[in-house]
Amino acid sequence: MDAAGINRLLLVVLYHNDEVRSRVQREIARQWHLGDDFVASDGDVKDNVIPDRVDVLFLEDKVGALAHGPATAERRQLQLGERLAPFQQEGRVIAAICETEWDPNRKYPTPEEKMKAEAEDGKWPSKAALARLEIGSQYIKQAPPPVPTVKKNGEPCKPYFIERETKARESGLANSTENAVRDLFRGLGVIDHRLGTAFGKLPLPDYWHIGIHIRRHAQPRQYGQRNTKPAPLTIVLTAIRPVGGVTEPWSAWAYSHITARWEPYRKTRLAVHSADLGLDVSSFPTIGDESHQASAAAQITEAALLAARTQLPHAAPMVIYVNGDTSEPTWAGLRDENLGQQPPADLPRPASWLPGHGLPRTQRPLAVVRTITDIERIGRPTGGYVWGKNGKWERTKTTESPFQLVSDDGSSYLPDFLLTTVPRPWAAGPPGRFGAEYSRFAPEAAQRQGKNGYAHTAVRLTVIHTAGNADADLIGKGGIVLINQGVSWDGRQTEPSPSRLAKQIDTDHPYYRRSSKEPEAPIAVPDPANT
Repeated sequence: MDAAGINRLLLVVLYHNDEVRSRVQREIARQWHLGDDFVASDGDVKDNVIPDRVDVLFLEDKVGALAHGPATAERRQLQLGERLAPFQQEGRVIAAICETEWDPNRKYPTPEEKMKAEAEDGKWPSKAALARLEIGSQYIKQAPPPVPTVKKNGEPCKPYFIERETKARESGLANSTENAVRDLFRGLGVIDHRLGTAFGKLPLPDYWHIGIHIRRHAQPRQYGQRNTKPAPLTIVLTAIRPVGGVTEPWSAWAYSHITARWEPYRKTRLAVHSADLGLDVSSFPTIGDESHQASAAAQITEAALLAARTQLPHAAPMVIYVNGDTSEPTWAGLRDENLGQQPPADLPRPASWLPGHGLPRTQRPLAVVRTITDIERIGRPTGGYVWGKNGKWERTKTTESPFQLVSDDGSSYLPDFLLTTVPRPWAAGPPGRFGAEYSRFAPEAAQRQGKNGYAHTAVRLTVIHTAGNADADLIGKGGIVLINQGVSWDGRQTEPSPSRLAKQIDTDHPYYRRSSKEPEAPIAVPDPANT
């Protein structure tokens, strides 16, 4: 919490279902070792749940600020502001776990009713309202219906079925509650020592690891009309750094075009979530065949990296992580044919070659790490060869090991890495699972087309060193560690943690891939009697 810039935290649990309240209370007691007798009263702050650092407050949502309905974000902001005003104090950060009603199996009689339900979903406007109040939030779903004990035909269910489904239901609820608490602290920028411990025997260098997330939006337009306005863009940068050794936490900062400066991760996240998503890039000048999006991304990134020298709390070398699949249209130096080459003379601007290339030479990053997850570009791994105890190379069907590219003559390693991953459904499956011996298109698979087939996924990391003193081998191995060890997720990621944290600011936005326009009037559902 010190590394995240949080002195004291008030964790508010907003609920309207007693089951959710008791489940979150048990999880808080379990994670923070408070004992089975931990109880917090409604409406009264439970002080010093973590001594001198964290207080807990349970509040029932009596005014319906979280409920589904036509209430706008502004209306919900007033309701939540009045409800939480008595608990706001100078120097206290407030974060909320909020209950949301969600039934994945719900059926709608008509398309109009489904559209009305989606338009009146209370999660998104209430999340935006909390962000405008500078309150971070994480939502948790209600429990699904109990396991049925009787079949549809009236026959009783078998005991083993009831036992198995009840166990799966309870396990799913426990995991979702645990992840909700984890993700709440991830949104606050709290990163503990496990990220540094994951480096193991590797040196833990004092670098700023900076991840860049870029997403081009779809351009909305009326049917039958052409829209020549360039599509909006979202760009977020996140910088993380160990504050000490492997047993110390990490500091997280972020930059967005909305804030236009580096601030603690929590503050940038709230600023982004309280505003409309997407930057109008039409005002950014272009050179040659450069797109407005590429021009905006290159110039904003260059400004952010230049500001990092003075606005980040500690002066340290920078390592940049970018997704090659989405960033190659912006930076020509990331493309396969340009790796290791010098920028061409007709480059629109120095910033369009690599992130940070337009900075003075002494201020440029140590290296740019390009990650690729497109399996068509990588080639799907099908196993590996390991050096067995018998002194011979042995073929394996699966592998989760990192690999490094070797020069053609085998005399040296190149700064190009491949990290292969076995999906969880594969690893959890029984022996003989579909996909272990042959693909879906093999003749032997004719009788198993109805089953899920699983195969390896992979991430390729290419280190492009931009400074003569960069240790490309160490930087590449460090990138693999930051993929393998997440901040709040207990599994392997598809991008390094700095890139994942930057991406989460975008994907956690209340109106990510949905409209932020409030309906002028409730959507009317036609009377079935008149249809």
